[in-house]
Amino acid sequence: MQRTLVGGVVLLLSAATVGPASAVTVGLPEALQTVTAACDSSRAALAAGGGSIVSPSSVKLFEAGRFEVDSGTVQRVVTAEDGTFGSIAAEGLPVRTRKKALGYLKRPGATWWVNAGRFESPVNGWSANFEQARDAQIGLDGTCAQPLAGAFDEVERDGDAFTFVVPLADPVTVSLDGDARLTRWADVVYDYAARSVTVPADAIGYRSWQKASQAASLRAELRLLAREVATGVNAGQADLEAIDAAARAALPTDRAVPVRIRKLRAGTLLYARNPYTKTYHAWRVYLKGGEALAKRVAP
Repeated sequence: MQRTLVGGVVLLLSAATVGPASAVTVGLPEALQTVTAACDSSRAALAAGGGSIVSPSSVKLFEAGRFEVDSGTVQRVVTAEDGTFGSIAAEGLPVRTRKKALGYLKRPGATWWVNAGRFESPVNGWSANFEQARDAQIGLDGTCAQPLAGAFDEVERDGDAFTFVVPLADPVTVSLDGDARLTRWADVVYDYAARSVTVPADAIGYRSWQKASQAASLRAELRLLAREVATGVNAGQADLEAIDAAARAALPTDRAVPVRIRKLRAGTLLYARNPYTKTYHAWRVYLKGGEALAKRVAP
């Protein structure tokens, strides 16, 4: 990319086009229509033949019937045949907690879990539809050009690169290949070369991992929950009813290791039991001097 200053406006010119520079100006509607069509072509190509999408925050690889997403903090492999695999190391658990959870399952060397027949989508959550999950990761739906609709009416076109200048924002360059598919959108790069996505072997069942990891982190989770309830209550009018309401509102649902609540005369008790060690964990949120406090009760 080359930066050029024209009349006080920064234009980004693509150097990917073969041949001499041929910059022209096209109308915004025509440019948006071209980009929308490129989104359609790109989405179809990635879904059918595979390729990759690389951005500063993630790498996504696509192969027919499977895809992989790695954002550093989340790593998933999804296949139409198996479901969704998740990297245990990318779950965000401290190493000690992770080892404890794997110890509960007697699988110290396991590195992946699998949710069989279920597909994770950043838009729809868990579903039974592989195509829905894949398309959500690709993006590029019929509204893909909408963020560019507020650009100035004249769009610079240099070969197959369109530069949109949106008021109060950095210019956005969208580049296409010879098949009118996206190759770059700002700092996101699209490629359509064949990719190979490796399916993890010997993965732990997702529900088993959820149960073990929640049990291993039970002490820390209850401590955090109780302190958050107390802090939230103290931001308003602290009383017993406010403590109970805040605790119930913060109570996590659909857990493999449930956390329960019991209302006390002087506060609210948050408690749970580790299903592997049978250890009872409990924190109490109570009033003292008009202030909500959190205190560990057990173990």
